[in-house]
Amino acid sequence: MRLTVEELLRSHVTTQRNRHLWDVPQADSFWRVAELPLLIEQGINTSAKLAAHYHFNPRQSSYYRQAAEFLGLVRLDEINHRYELTDLGREYASRPADERRQLLAGILVHFPPMRAVLELSATDGKSGVTKHQIADLIERHSTIRKSTPARRASTLLSWLRWLESATGAVEVGPTSFTLR
Repeated sequence: MRLTVEELLRSHVTTQRNRHLWDVPQADSFWRVAELPLLIEQGINTSAKLAAHYHFNPRQSSYYRQAAEFLGLVRLDEINHRYELTDLGREYASRPADERRQLLAGILVHFPPMRAVLELSATDGKSGVTKHQIADLIERHSTIRKSTPARRASTLLSWLRWLESATGAVEVGPTSFTLR
């Protein structure tokens, strides 16, 4: 299903608010973020289980949990250290694949860093938004500094690639993106 950014921005999606929403986690594969609620339903609900599933370090699994948490899909039970679905996460997981993509695209464009880069692109017209501009936005609004904003800008470009695949609303190059 092809959607425009304007349609996505008009969609009403309530996401969980967090004090560090601009501290974009290093979850470079948005496909994994999208899959996490489904994995939790299958019992892959701890850092160790997710790390084993994807064959990576348990620390990396925390990045994906944080990303899904920032989007309001999951939470970490601090007592038993298990990942749990929120109401929104359960709604997401219960939908057919096409509806999940549409719901997640709506959630994603309301994530403050993503919304800001999409709005910047809308005001800059066809010139596009570069990785450097995204890094500047992250540095201005987050608690992260030094070389980290540039790495997180790469993360957001990766997430935009998922949005491009899911909706066709953006076109992403190696170091920049434009609205379609």
